[in-house]
Amino acid sequence: MLKYAIIKSGGKQIKVNVGSAIWVEKLNSEIGSEYIFTNVLAIYDGQNLIAGTPKIDAKIKARIQKQGKNKKLIIFRTKQKSNWKRKQGHRQPYTRLLVEEIIYKDQVIDKYIDNNDDKKNKIKEITTNQKLIEKKIDQSDLKKADKIKTNDIDQKQKDQK
Repeated sequence: MLKYAIIKSGGKQIKVNVGSAIWVEKLNSEIGSEYIFTNVLAIYDGQNLIAGTPKIDAKIKARIQKQGKNKKLIIFRTKQKSNWKRKQGHRQPYTRLLVEEIIYKDQVIDKYIDNNDDKKNKIKEITTNQKLIEKKIDQSDLKKADKIKTNDIDQKQKDQK
C-alpha cells in the first residue's frame, strides 16, 4: 500500500508521496537545497491513518528542484453599455520539490531511493568509453589517410617526370 502524508503549504493542503514532485507557492530557498515541512496534517503509513488536530509531530523532507512561474493568466473585466474595459495579466511564482522522506516522531516511515543515479553513471561511463574508442579509430584512420595521400602525391610526381 502506498504511504502518503497531507501537508499544508501556502494556504493549500497537498497530498504527497515519497518520490513524487509537488508544486507549491514560491519558497525562498536555493535550488538543490533541502526544505522541511513541519505543518503536517495527517500521515498514512500503510496500515494506520494518523490524523492531527490540527497537526501532528511529523516532518516531510523535500529537495527543491526548480523555481519558476506558471503560465500567464489574463484577467479581462468589462461593464456593459459604458465602454469600460480592463485587461490585466498574472503569472504565479512556484517552487517544484521532490519529496524524499516522511518522518513521524523521529522515525522514518518512508524514504526515497534514487536508482536513476546508478543508471546515469553507467550511461556516462559507456558514452565516455565509446568516445575514447571513436577517437582512437579516427586517429588511426587519419594516419592511414595521410599515408595514402602522400603515396598518391609521390606517384603523380613520378608520372610527371
